Amino acid sequence: MESCHDNCDGAALSIIVPAFNACFFLDQCLDSVVTQTRGDFEVILINDGSTDATHEKCTEWSHKDSRIRYFSQENCGLGETRNHGIAVSSCGYITFLDADDWWEADYVERMMGAVEALSADVAVCDIWYAERIGASNRKSLSAIRLPANEVIEPASCKSVICKARTFSWGKIYRKSLFVDYKIRQPKHTFEDIPVTPLIVAISKRIVRIDKPLYNYLRNRKESLANDSRNHKEALLSINELKENFKSLELFDQYYCEVRRLAFSQVRFIVRKNGGQDKTLYRESLNTLFRLSPECTGIAKMNFGCVSLGTGLSYVESVADNVSVLKSQISFCEDGSTCDLASLPNVGCIVIGLLSPANPGKKQDLAANLKKIKEYCINRDIYLYAISLEEGCLPLEGDRWDASDELFDALCEMEIVDAE
Repeated sequence: MESCHDNCDGAALSIIVPAFNACFFLDQCLDSVVTQTRGDFEVILINDGSTDATHEKCTEWSHKDSRIRYFSQENCGLGETRNHGIAVSSCGYITFLDADDWWEADYVERMMGAVEALSADVAVCDIWYAERIGASNRKSLSAIRLPANEVIEPASCKSVICKARTFSWGKIYRKSLFVDYKIRQPKHTFEDIPVTPLIVAISKRIVRIDKPLYNYLRNRKESLANDSRNHKEALLSINELKENFKSLELFDQYYCEVRRLAFSQVRFIVRKNGGQDKTLYRESLNTLFRLSPECTGIAKMNFGCVSLGTGLSYVESVADNVSVLKSQISFCEDGSTCDLASLPNVGCIVIGLLSPANPGKKQDLAANLKKIKEYCINRDIYLYAISLEEGCLPLEGDRWDASDELFDALCEMEIVDAE
């Protein structure tokens, strides 16, 4: 890599900005950086073999602000570019900013203020999901489901590796976590999945800032994450996630959480794919089952007397080497349940969900969901939900009112995707 500037002295934070064919987006991105309310940082701006005018735009910005260190390289992908950024960074803390995204003006001030005040290893903020509509952006808030402005210790709160989310951006990290443990992002897409949960797991102290400080552009057509041809690489990343935890002898300790992450990512893959590719769905399910050797069966379950026939038939048709138990269990809308202890010994429970016609019944349904959650946690059983209103695809939470008890129960179970 070639650099246009030497290291910046006195900086507290290295901001790593990979750029590939991002000429159109760089002005908004970098303007949001150089106008931060706290300015003791360096910017590692890396042109990853762009074929548009990204090089010229990066050169222009490196001349505007001495804190920007510009590097140019042959194309090697987002993960490798981030690895290079870490290698040349000079500060104790690092953060990642994608070239088509941008920050709120107080991102550095609030995030660095939190890690310094609480001696944290990782800070994570809430997110604005933005969609470009013409010349304007439409935003929706996505809050991180962690306690705010207090120290969270993964050793005693293992679910934080799920709740902190898998994306690399929107977080500040102590650089030594990457260097000391020799953690690198892979070359292929979905590069965050094998790395971010591992970094969170080896951290001693994490803090969440309950303000949306990162703006993520969702509907960029050129985004690799939006290309369905790359989704099989997500399955490779799930396997790498497992192997990374094993390499640091953390897999047994975080076994249940790694499985939940795998489920969440497969739901994301299937939803992005539109549910049309049965081969992809089969490979996705088998990736999950390979994580759990003891998973030998699926128990049929009904909610509110809703038949799961179509949904379970679909699961049976695409899931290899999974025998489906014929026992059937009913959970009624009046809040009563059968004896869960009578359920045969299985490794996976599939739940069919249909929003009750009577809104007042959602509370009863939520209560039953919580009972099932407790049952499965105590017995280390997979919990998988099928939305009967979405053609039997894995459950998507957009239909539920975020304020009602049913949606909260689903989120607690980590059945609802948290993209």
